[in-house]
Amino acid sequence: MNGTSRPYLPPSIGALMAGEDGSAAARRQAEDRMRNAAFDAGRKNGLEEGLVQGRADGAAMAGAEAARHLDAEAARRSSQGANLAARALEALLTARAEDRRTMDADTRAAVLAALEAVLPTLMARAAGAEIADLVVAALNERGDDIILLTAHPDTLEAMRQE
Repeated sequence: MNGTSRPYLPPSIGALMAGEDGSAAARRQAEDRMRNAAFDAGRKNGLEEGLVQGRADGAAMAGAEAARHLDAEAARRSSQGANLAARALEALLTARAEDRRTMDADTRAAVLAALEAVLPTLMARAAGAEIADLVVAALNERGDDIILLTAHPDTLEAMRQE
């Protein structure tokens, strides 16, 4: 042996990891590429699924909000329609009451004129006025005015359910 001996130098870690032919490094790089490709694919799928879910959630929220606005508008319009109908019916009843008062006065005048023509002597006495009042009361006896509204049975059922 020669007097100068060299100390043992182990191979570098990189050389050990690379293997003698460098296949370990190539395999590690291939694994890194596959792992990165899988991460990228997973990230892309996650973003697409999130986008689809977000759009579905947004559509559901928009639909609910639109339905709420539609219900509020329908309630407002039906309230307005009901108020207008109520006012029209009140005006109709008021006009009908006035017509009835006029008709009662005209009936009384016509009965008195007829009785005066047929029974002038009787009408000159107090009994004539009583007879005239009885005849007018009999002619004016009629039921209270009512307003009858009719609707399709489906409409009535829908109103009952509300």
